[in-house]
Amino acid sequence: MVELLNRALSLADWDREAFIVVPVDVKNKPLGINVCHIGSLSEAVCHLREIFKFAILSNAHAIFIAHNHPSGEPAPSQHDIKLTKRVQEAARLLDIPLIDHLIITQNGYFSFRENNLL
Repeated sequence: MVELLNRALSLADWDREAFIVVPVDVKNKPLGINVCHIGSLSEAVCHLREIFKFAILSNAHAIFIAHNHPSGEPAPSQHDIKLTKRVQEAARLLDIPLIDHLIITQNGYFSFRENNLL
């Protein structure tokens, strides 16, 4: 997924934070890429309804979410951790599983799933 987002959007190179939603089908094949929100140098706030609107309209089986850190530091902030938990709770209610939340930078990436935060 990191490769797809970098290839499609060059997300690691953006100078502002952007929040991305990638709905997938039952085989985890992407159904599209939605730039849900473009923020400032240090924050991209995206409401739950905006995250799931694209997923529902895409008839998604599940979703990946991602955002970039223009600072180059892939570690999640406290805000990132709280948002991920809120998205995960909403995903359970809507029966659209959250597969992963990725933070993409020029210095690598952070996966909430790989780091056992999902």
